[in-house]
Amino acid sequence: MHNKEFFLHLVKFVIIGASNTVISYIVFFILYNILLAGDAFRSQCFSYSAGIIWSFIWNKRWTFSEKPNRWASFAPFLILQLMLLLMSAFALDIAKGNLDWNINLIWVCVMTVSTIINFAITKYLVFRA
Repeated sequence: MHNKEFFLHLVKFVIIGASNTVISYIVFFILYNILLAGDAFRSQCFSYSAGIIWSFIWNKRWTFSEKPNRWASFAPFLILQLMLLLMSAFALDIAKGNLDWNINLIWVCVMTVSTIINFAITKYLVFRA
């Protein structure tokens, strides 16, 4: 039963993550290409923040089925997300400056690593599911 529950959490996390990725990428794309003129760091900060709000609400309610009135998990979730935000923004900025890759490929690589770390810590430390 434990493996079934883990798999269910993982599938739900991936679904929320996929929707979060779409939202974050659209925000990143608009900011990076239009509003912030190639500023990868600030574009990532704003786009990741939009994703933080989306993923907290849906992972809390649906993925890990935490009681709606329990907000004790918000502070650790926010701290984790802010750490991942800084990590991903710096990684994106460093990779952009040192690799001759398309910014979209760099973004996908950075966000893949960030997502793996995010799932493990969210499941076992934030929502303790």
